[in-house]
Amino acid sequence: MENTKKHFVSNKVLITLFTVFLLLLIVIAFKLSEEPITPQPIVLEKVTIATTFSSIVSYSIFVAQNKGFFKHEGLDVSLLNLSHGTANLNAILQGKADIAASSETPFLRSVVAKNDLSIIATTFTAEHHLALVARKDHGINSFQDLRGKTIAVTMGSNGEYFLDILLSMNGMIADQVTRKHVKPLKIVQAITSGSVDAIVTWAPTHQEAQNILGDNSQVFYADEIYSPSFIVVATQNYIQDNPIILKKFLMALDKASKFILSSPAEARKIVSKQSKIDISLLEDLSSSLIFKLTLSQFLLTILNNQAEWEIKRAGNSLENVPNFLDHIHFETLDSINPDAISIIR
Repeated sequence: MENTKKHFVSNKVLITLFTVFLLLLIVIAFKLSEEPITPQPIVLEKVTIATTFSSIVSYSIFVAQNKGFFKHEGLDVSLLNLSHGTANLNAILQGKADIAASSETPFLRSVVAKNDLSIIATTFTAEHHLALVARKDHGINSFQDLRGKTIAVTMGSNGEYFLDILLSMNGMIADQVTRKHVKPLKIVQAITSGSVDAIVTWAPTHQEAQNILGDNSQVFYADEIYSPSFIVVATQNYIQDNPIILKKFLMALDKASKFILSSPAEARKIVSKQSKIDISLLEDLSSSLIFKLTLSQFLLTILNNQAEWEIKRAGNSLENVPNFLDHIHFETLDSINPDAISIIR
């Protein structure tokens, strides 16, 4: 009987202690629910993009940055403002940036020079992007009138390639004109001052020259043969080491492309503010710009054609033309939108 009583007391004590323990847990849980939970800060991956503010080369990048698409994907993006595509590519080769915006010409020249770069995607293509603008008061009313004239062009750019295409289209050879190397920011002044007879340059610079010259301008295009592609590029080491960052980067650019298509007027305002390009010039360009992330067969064809031109011009064997398939990164875009890739591999 005594043992039964002790056992009963012991059980009663345990039940009491257990009940107290449960009550304490309930009180603690209630108190915790009253206290605000401090959210943990999101750690953003830092990415530096080499670009050119005075050009449309980074149109999609400007929109993605302004609309917060990069940040939404977990990227802390900084823009490095440089003068042109070649400088942008040099920045990633020198470790000053992670990704570069460029047209295809500086890229292929860098690859021909044995640099380990790869295209991640084409961000957009442009018709009427390149043009030769001539002065009528210098006796230029037809293309044949350019014989013996001085043409300003930025050497090493796709403008130089475009000039040779125009000459060939019109039955002329390189020696029948005089080329003068002029930096992009000085090329409008070169023609408006009359120090050259014509210029070859890209949008919106050639529109600016046309607007200043007015009826005194004569313009030549070659869209049926060549329209440039605007690309984003990284070193092959960076691509290999940062697959997640690259996917986030392209997803942000994809959102930017869709935004540009759905809200073109707002996109133009963003780009005009960032680039200081007059919004009226961007409006003139809008119908000629095609925004879509791609890796197209057209891009590969242009790379091969320009590389052959570049190597022939340098007097080297065409055996030195690189295999550009080794310098195009397919995996990231393929993981986002495989239908955007039309290159035959």
